[in-house]
Amino acid sequence: MMDRQQALLSGCELARARKAVWPVLDAYGIAWGNIVAPDKRPYMVRVRWEVYEALRKTGMSTPLIGRIVRRDHTTILHGLRALEARRAYD
Repeated sequence: MMDRQQALLSGCELARARKAVWPVLDAYGIAWGNIVAPDKRPYMVRVRWEVYEALRKTGMSTPLIGRIVRRDHTTILHGLRALEARRAYD
């Protein structure tokens, strides 16, 4: 079910988001509902960060990504930076 913020997104934005996100969800075997859920297990957080990155690569702004995944844009920024740092460390 779409919430009020997601209803403000255009059909084009949602289609672009779906196209970018499905490969990530498919690779991890995760459903979309798990991404927008308040699950804070490390595994789910890491997958969520990957989703943020996939959406960012399409040229979406952090506020728009936040609306899509029901998070604040600063959470998106943190996730993108944390993913980059984690990859540098691994």
